[in-house]
Amino acid sequence: MEQLIFSLPFLGFPFIAFAVGGVLLYIRRGTVKKTGLMRRVQTTETDRVSGIAPGELVEVKGTLRCDSPLQSQMAGRNCAYYRARVLEVYREHSDHGHGPRRRERTVSDNEQSVEFYVEDATGRVRVRPEGAEVDAEKVVDRFEEAGAGFFSSKLGNRYVEEILAVDTPVYVLGVVGAGGGVGAPQPENRGQRFVVSHRAEEVLDQSWRRKSLLLGLGAGCAFAFGTFFLLIGLLFFVVLLAAG
Repeated sequence: MEQLIFSLPFLGFPFIAFAVGGVLLYIRRGTVKKTGLMRRVQTTETDRVSGIAPGELVEVKGTLRCDSPLQSQMAGRNCAYYRARVLEVYREHSDHGHGPRRRERTVSDNEQSVEFYVEDATGRVRVRPEGAEVDAEKVVDRFEEAGAGFFSSKLGNRYVEEILAVDTPVYVLGVVGAGGGVGAPQPENRGQRFVVSHRAEEVLDQSWRRKSLLLGLGAGCAFAFGTFFLLIGLLFFVVLLAAG
């Protein structure tokens, strides 16, 4: 029993590492699926979307137009979507002698969107952004230092805003709706995605592939780390068992 107790720390680390590796692989799987869908679905001209059966996945590219645009909360720009966040930046003191670390926590998070159109040379198609995975352009990222005293842990606030601006390029991968527009798939259709991005398809593809690579490397390191400590723990247990 004593041998097992002394070995528990070494045996506990591997399970934590394996859990982290599993989470990274799960996230990577979703990214790989999105990349695969984007590559398989060919771009459709907007005037042809109405002729496609509802529920089919389509890809449209063009210029974002909006009849009743929003005004973003921080930058005050006309847009079809914005997400404005206020993050409190603070100093966290470590209990392990590593010195203070800079941390952030969300104070407020305001996300708004309205219906918009994707316009190309052939016409335009309506997009309802509710439920979309939005890759928006960051237009505000500002830090304001707090006026607190020396002993305060708060360093200040960080203001971040991302938008889908009106009259700018937009990429949409989504499902044809009953009215001919593009929107989110039904919850049961887990193999489909709804993505709206301010970036070009090629740039988005490169970003997702890079993310998949990093996630794969991270998962591999976590599993290697876990395997190493599992072997060390088992070896330690065997040595203690033989000595006892």
